[in-house]
Amino acid sequence: IPPSVETLALAQETIPVSLELAPMPVQEAGDRLTPLPASVLPGEPSSMQTPVLTPSMQEPNSEKPKRNLTRRNVLVGLAGTAVVAAAGGGIALFAHAQEQQASQPTPTPTMSSGAAAYIYRGHTDWVWSVTWQPGSGSSSQKPRIASASGDKTVQLWDAFNGQHPYVYRQHKAPVYTVAWSPRGNNVASAGNDRTVQIWDASTGQHRYTYKGHDSWVWSLCWSPDGSRVASASLDKTVQVWNALDGSNPLTYRGHSALVHSVAWSPNGRYIASASGDGTVQVWQASNGHLLYTYLPYATTVWAVAWSPDSSRIASGADNKTVQVWDSLSGNHLFTYYGHTDFVYTVAWSPDGKRIASGGDDRTAQVWNADGSNPFTYTGHAASVRSVAWSPDGKWLTSSSFDKTVQVWKAPPA
Repeated sequence: IPPSVETLALAQETIPVSLELAPMPVQEAGDRLTPLPASVLPGEPSSMQTPVLTPSMQEPNSEKPKRNLTRRNVLVGLAGTAVVAAAGGGIALFAHAQEQQASQPTPTPTMSSGAAAYIYRGHTDWVWSVTWQPGSGSSSQKPRIASASGDKTVQLWDAFNGQHPYVYRQHKAPVYTVAWSPRGNNVASAGNDRTVQIWDASTGQHRYTYKGHDSWVWSLCWSPDGSRVASASLDKTVQVWNALDGSNPLTYRGHSALVHSVAWSPNGRYIASASGDGTVQVWQASNGHLLYTYLPYATTVWAVAWSPDSSRIASGADNKTVQVWDSLSGNHLFTYYGHTDFVYTVAWSPDGKRIASGGDDRTAQVWNADGSNPFTYTGHAASVRSVAWSPDGKWLTSSSFDKTVQVWKAPPA
């Protein structure tokens, strides 16, 4: 790894960002999950609604709020420098591109009509990733959420009250991504320590640590059958390996810059990966054979997601758009222009009818897959880094650089 990239990893912990750090409301328990006493539950219900103008509702001459130093600013600036240095002075891959012309108009997003049902405050640093436990919310299983943070922990908790929280502490650096296995019995987490760790969702018992990457791991996903994991890294690779023991690894090297996001098609056949090289690449999960490269961007692509029927793909990027296209042909279907800054995250609803997206404009937006009926959630005070749908499609959760995870009701389609 070039020295500049190593410097980037160290800089994350030394940059003088102004943070109000509160002690973690958890007990120390070495490398095991630790239950929190009910008297110190790290969250509170939210019943107040604070009207906030959505980006499209702001007055033309109003001044954009002054930004605090964010980790995205640091990462983009330093990582761009690192990539240029590694390439011997090449063109930085993080520069903003000229915005594309709208293929069709996007309706004006509406203002949020309700506050969060619950706000989880268990983390003491920015929350990078959030996900619901598959199948949770049924009559026999309470809805559970997993969240990953720069505080080096992954925390599991009840979705609507924060109860029964557990804290996984085996990572030695910030954790950027977390994913439940399809059956919901295991969790995979990864981050700045270059490892992907598999552990039991009920007990926290460590099962396996994958150490195949040479740099940070930004994103991971499980195969639909739960037998394999795909992990995407700053080392420009996506690696696919056996979830039990890391055996039979397949390394995909099609990208020329760090890979921000990876997603497995629900039918199990394909993997899509999004990169700082401005592309989304779709390839066969079994052998890494490239099917096609979707190249609508000249800027960083942060997120990629498959529709539940595997027929469409959505991606979010630096150019403030979410693009939707046919997964087999690569033909562009729609571009959503509701955001006013980088789009970090996209997620399809379980029924495939709606898409949720979030970004640096501090909003999470929900809209029909054709761009109609948009809705904007304005509960966060900083960049929205991750959004996820509940298994029944009735709720959403969003994580943010404001250190919170917020649960809110999905708007009607």
